Formats: sequence, structure tokens, C-alpha cells
Amino acid sequence: MNNMLYQSKTWLIENLFSSKLNIALSTFSIIFAYYFIASFLNFIFISADWKVVDVNLRLLLLGPFPKDAEWRIWVSIFWVTFMSGLSYKHLSTFHLKHLMNLSPLILFILFLIDPIKNIIITLLTLISFILFVMGYNFPYERIPKFSKNSFILFGWAITLPLIVIFLKIFGGVETTKWGGYFLNIMLAWVGIIFGFIVGLILAIGRASSLPAIKYSCTFYIEVIRAAPLVAWLFFAYLVIPDLLPGFFAGKVDIALRVMIVLSAFTAAYIAEIIRGGLQSVPIGQVEASKALGMNAYQTTSLIVLPQAIRAVIPALVSQFIALWKDTTLILAAGLAFRELLGSGKSALAQFEFIGRYNEIYLFIGLMFWIVSFGMSRLSYNFEKDLGLNRED
Repeated sequence: MNNMLYQSKTWLIENLFSSKLNIALSTFSIIFAYYFIASFLNFIFISADWKVVDVNLRLLLLGPFPKDAEWRIWVSIFWVTFMSGLSYKHLSTFHLKHLMNLSPLILFILFLIDPIKNIIITLLTLISFILFVMGYNFPYERIPKFSKNSFILFGWAITLPLIVIFLKIFGGVETTKWGGYFLNIMLAWVGIIFGFIVGLILAIGRASSLPAIKYSCTFYIEVIRAAPLVAWLFFAYLVIPDLLPGFFAGKVDIALRVMIVLSAFTAAYIAEIIRGGLQSVPIGQVEASKALGMNAYQTTSLIVLPQAIRAVIPALVSQFIALWKDTTLILAAGLAFRELLGSGKSALAQFEFIGRYNEIYLFIGLMFWIVSFGMSRLSYNFEKDLGLNRED
């Protein structure tokens, strides 16, 4: 105990109070942090009126989604949580500290939504957690003709079609009625999946020795990156309907157009990230694979791509997080959707909650931080398991 106190004292002196300037800066920082944290906690637990969130919780999470069709969303959530548990075991070993990192956040969310009052949501969330644990402990090795990787890839490959089926079968819900946090998640998810796939193809195409393929991919990447995302969203809203053949008129709704634009925009940036990874692979490994008799496809898929993607995992996750936050731009583009930010503005328009900006925007910021932090920590754990992270 005494040794620990001595080490703590030594660290404080060496890092915070080693000079007059450090003493002044450390003292100022401690005072500022104290008053900021005290004011923040006072607002959360005393001054804030969380009724605006409690009353409009469904609006913020689901927007105008029909209440009698909520089961479609929960079925989708159950499948995704099961697959997430399955994938988490494959990507990273679970440690208790992974859960401890999120414990303050979980307690804060429980404080906001009042789990006793919203007992149905609490129970359904508990079921999702149970399915995550079942997925983590699923004995996929007992399934014949499927390796671990193949089973997980097959599960995620059918996830998006399954969710579309869950949402659309038997008189499903039109995309114009999707909204809230659910809409942000769907837009980001589709953008990440197809953006990565298309970006991977573009990166390989740009590295091709065939001029037609190389310059076509280069042209696409440079054109897409030359304009901001909000401009492409306006393009999806106003221009794409006029470019489509008459046969598709009225059949490609705005939600699908936005998903296409988000995927196309993300693909251009991911292509450049992966291209940087491709350039980091030593040319000697390519020559060695040729010496072993591998063809171009085997060299790319087995030697080059795994190392390239491994090297750019942090940059890829940063791009995914940026896309997740950029889903709020559909409000700036004036599209006919009420995603989370738009639903928050709708809640603030209610007479009894006019002026409750702090509570609404703090809740919105928290909900976006949940996913961003989750992706960041998952990436961190994955990098650590691969031996890429040497911070500790």
C-alpha cells in the first residue's frame, strides 16, 4: 500500500508538478475540471427536465414508424444481436472490462428511459442481450460443411435481406414512415456494408494494370470526393428521378436513393484508404507469391488484401464513424425524413417543451456517441488481438 502511494506521488510530481509552469497549468485544469463536472452533474440530476425525452422517446427512436408494426424492428434487432455475439467471439475475446467501459453509459440510459415505466422496452432489450450471449456461445463448429468464417460471413450476408423481409412482408411499412434513431442506423449500416464492398472493388481496380479499369475507377473516386455529401444528397433528391428510365419512375423511393448516395460516397473514401493499405504491402511478397505459382487472383485475395486491410483498420473505422454521424445530413438536405435529429426538432416544436434544447440535444449526442464509441472500442480490441495495438 505504501509502495503504491509512493509511486502515485512520484508520478504526480514528475508529470503534473515538475515545474512552476506545470504546477500552474495542472492547478488550473483541476479547478476547471471540477467546476465543469460539478455543473454537468448538477444539470443532469437536478436542473434538467427529462420529461421531454420521456414523452417523446418513441418519436426519437422510431419517428413515425407505426406502433402496431414495431415487432418488425424487434425481430430485426434480435437477429442482429445474435449475429453480433457470434462475430464478437470470432473477432475479439470477451473481457469484463469491455462491459465495464460501458457501465456508466448503461446506467445513464436506464436513468433516462425509466426501465420500470417502460417495462416492455426493458424486457425486449433483455431478450436482445440474451440472444447476444447465445450467439457468443453458439456451437457453430457442430454445423457440417461450414467453417467458422464461412458461417459468420453467410449469416451477415443474409442479414440485410432478412431485415428487409422482416420490415416489408405481409403489408410492411413504407420507407417514408421510417424515422428516428432506427433510420440513422439503417442508413449507416447499408452505407457501411455496400460502401466497403464497392470501395474494395474500386481500390483493386485503381491498382489494376489495365488502363480502362484503372482510369474508370480513378475518375469515379475523384468525382465523388470532389463534392460534399450534402450536395450528393440533393442530387439524390432532385436529379436522380429525372435520370432514371420511365419504367423506374416512382419505384425508386427517396430512402433507397439516399442509401445509394451514402454507399457511393463512402465507397470513394474507403477505396483511397484501402489503396494506401495496398501500397504498404512490400512488393517482395507479391514476387514471392508468383514464384510459388500463385495466379493474380490468389496473390491479391490471399497475400495482398489481408495485409492491406489489416494495416488500415483504424482508418476504416474512422470512416465508418464519420458516415454514422453524416446520416444527420439528410435533415440539412431537407429530405422528407425525421431521423433522430429531425425527430428532436419535432419534439422541441411541441408547446410544452419549447426551449428544452439542452435535454434533447444532450440525449441525441449521447445516442450518437453510443455507436461511435462502440465501433471505436471494438476496433481497439480487434487491433489488440491482432497485435497491432502497442499502447499498453
